[in-house]
Amino acid sequence: MAVSISPYVSLQYPAAFDHYLAMSLNSLGNTLYGLGRSEDAAVAFSEAVDIYRELAERHPAAFGSQLTASRHNLAMVVSKLAEEDVQLDDLGLHAKG
Repeated sequence: MAVSISPYVSLQYPAAFDHYLAMSLNSLGNTLYGLGRSEDAAVAFSEAVDIYRELAERHPAAFGSQLTASRHNLAMVVSKLAEEDVQLDDLGLHAKG
């Protein structure tokens, strides 16, 4: 529920809430991965990486480590999906650098 509400709050006050949205997405990804829902986890991790990337560009000392952790989580689940022959394009995921 928090993740579905967070984007709306984040749109109104992005500077204040983006990091909470990213944390929620990262936590959701961990939960989904633990439940065996790797594809859904990859989408959540990817969204968290996107937000943390923007935050880290503005405040590297504050958000660089969260970006690194989220990228690690995404890489872990993408590796698992690759072993299962899941096409990342089908999930809307692509390399962003």
